[in-house]
Amino acid sequence: GGGGCVGTTHLLPLVKTVVEHHPGLAFLAATPEFQDRYVETAMLRILYSIARNGAPAISRSALERSDLPAALAVLDTEEDINKSVAFFSYEHFYVIYCKFWELDDDHDMLLSRDDLSRYADYSLSSRVVERIFHVATADAHATPPGRVGVVATAAPAEEEAAGAGKEAEARMTYPHFVWFVMSEEDKSSRVALEYWFRRVDLDGDGYISGFEIEFFYTEQLHRMRCMGQEPVELPDIICQLFDLVKPPDPRRGISLRDLLRCALGGKLFDVLFNLNKFLAWEAKDPHSIREERAQPRVSEWERFCKREYMRLALEDEPAAESDTLVWVDSMTGGVLAGGGGGSGALGSHESPF
Repeated sequence: GGGGCVGTTHLLPLVKTVVEHHPGLAFLAATPEFQDRYVETAMLRILYSIARNGAPAISRSALERSDLPAALAVLDTEEDINKSVAFFSYEHFYVIYCKFWELDDDHDMLLSRDDLSRYADYSLSSRVVERIFHVATADAHATPPGRVGVVATAAPAEEEAAGAGKEAEARMTYPHFVWFVMSEEDKSSRVALEYWFRRVDLDGDGYISGFEIEFFYTEQLHRMRCMGQEPVELPDIICQLFDLVKPPDPRRGISLRDLLRCALGGKLFDVLFNLNKFLAWEAKDPHSIREERAQPRVSEWERFCKREYMRLALEDEPAAESDTLVWVDSMTGGVLAGGGGGSGALGSHESPF
């Protein structure tokens, strides 16, 4: 009760209660470290969905207006945790964490620029990766402290010593990655549009101008030519983007408000820095169109998690029994991804601990 805000100190006992009492998460008790990652991810998803502008806390009024109370009420009767797609799905957590684990080669829970560049088969341009780290570093040094999920950390001391006279390279933390992957895989939400707008608005004037479109799209042009693709030239892409968004004052550029009013506003960012998604959109993949028409209420995020979870399951099916699992002596096969109604897979996936 009372006023004020709800932060991680309030969310932690709430999510832990869900983990301890929901039958679909009972298997996590055998792996405390993995359980902690699930709790952390669920808290971050709650903050991502409800907090404004990446704030580290939620106002009580925003919490009451959100889907969280209803989602918690449903958990009292729904045994399949994976049906809680907004906050508590174990499959969604598993996809997020495995995506991070695949990129984190040295498993220090920090991603470098090179690590992040490998995301989704190098689909992101080097310029947007640089901007992700630039904005994260600025947020980390801001007063008051930077937004949740966008905290950059310095390189280890030994790396600083090795590069005497050089600024330590920033790293992406796991909370930042959760913010990143949810914004990258579903650009239809306000949070995602705000996240990417800050990274593309180079001069911080509140508009994406022709200059910024040129800055990012030039690299896309180069990549398409290297692949032997027939590129859409810059003047044409500027016209297409302005026709798509229809800003009231084209001379100033495209504002965040303009993107929020446009049903396909997030596509602008795919065009500017995600080559694979841009090419898929240009090709207008018939399968994707049919899928979206068949399930219009399923979000891009849910589609992404479904695809990735199936990919992980297919990759793990032929895995050899000799795969290294830290908890192999204390757990039976299939436990790791056994959340929900008992339809888990992925038990042989390489241990993240």
